[in-house]
Amino acid sequence: MKRIYQIGFNKTATGSLSRFFTANNMKSVHYDGGKLSRTIQDNHAHNRPLLTGYEDVQCFSDIEHIGFGGEMVYTAEDLFREFYEQDPEAVYILNIRPVDDWVASRTKHGQGGYMLRAGYFHKTDAQGVQDVWRREYHEHIAAVKDFFKDKDNLIVFDLAEHEGDYLAAELNKRGFAVSAEHWVPSKTWHAELNYGAGQAFRALRAKLRYAGLWLGLRLRLR
Repeated sequence: MKRIYQIGFNKTATGSLSRFFTANNMKSVHYDGGKLSRTIQDNHAHNRPLLTGYEDVQCFSDIEHIGFGGEMVYTAEDLFREFYEQDPEAVYILNIRPVDDWVASRTKHGQGGYMLRAGYFHKTDAQGVQDVWRREYHEHIAAVKDFFKDKDNLIVFDLAEHEGDYLAAELNKRGFAVSAEHWVPSKTWHAELNYGAGQAFRALRAKLRYAGLWLGLRLRLR
């Protein structure tokens, strides 16, 4: 089975990618409550194949989780070379967007709770967190492009330039059979969710989750 790994950033249409894969009849796992990332990291630490526990999955996105110290663990960024070593025939999608847009989206994520937790972990203010994110953004893109420079299985999917037709064409050139009609931009399906009391409830839930999760993790360690 030929697989697809999303190795770009969160807040860069990862949900749209997962829905696109699923709508094209490919088994896809997206985040999985952090279990996907934790499992892969545990497999790596114990010298097991990285996908142990997810062998029947074809497409992977949002491979990250929150560590016990409150840190965000970005497994797709940390282990993309190891993914390739174990699965060199797969296709790897580096999903990106303009850095200022991406930083702004992360800053607002979880009604600001994501930023609050990052600031606590990095022991800095909002500007300091944004500086860290910008540095990581440029370093990761450069590292991925350098690693894949002599390989043909990287797709750079830039949300500022590309739509579903580009993604479908690039995947189909590499042996898949997908339809661009299943691509739904994140803004479209987010707009469908953001209405009435449901929107207010989701905003509150997200803020409590991201702002309070670090404390919960610390209490677990006592």
